[in-house]
Amino acid sequence: MRPHDLAGPVNRHWHAPAGLRTDRGSTTMQSNEPRPDDVDPVEEASLESFPASDPPAWVGTRAGPVDVSALLERASRARAVWNEALEEAARLADETGAAELSSRIRALKRPEPDA
Repeated sequence: MRPHDLAGPVNRHWHAPAGLRTDRGSTTMQSNEPRPDDVDPVEEASLESFPASDPPAWVGTRAGPVDVSALLERASRARAVWNEALEEAARLADETGAAELSSRIRALKRPEPDA
């Protein structure tokens, strides 16, 4: 048995796929370069403006003074909601007999900062 016999029978009816063309007996791939009439003007403009089209990085600043008391109040409310949700989850874990899970959930609570 010869090595090329392992590949199976030769398909004598094979035709080149549509993306291939034959020139003087050799098969070559068509170019991936778009023809001028194939280019979408919006796509072309997008590609040409690539670096400038990237949005600037978000910077969390604003003009004027920062209301620190409002920020602290929002943080306090968020902490309270977080802690209430954790306490409810811990209570449900207690009811199912999962004391270790309940303990781990309660350890995730955020303490109130010292005033």
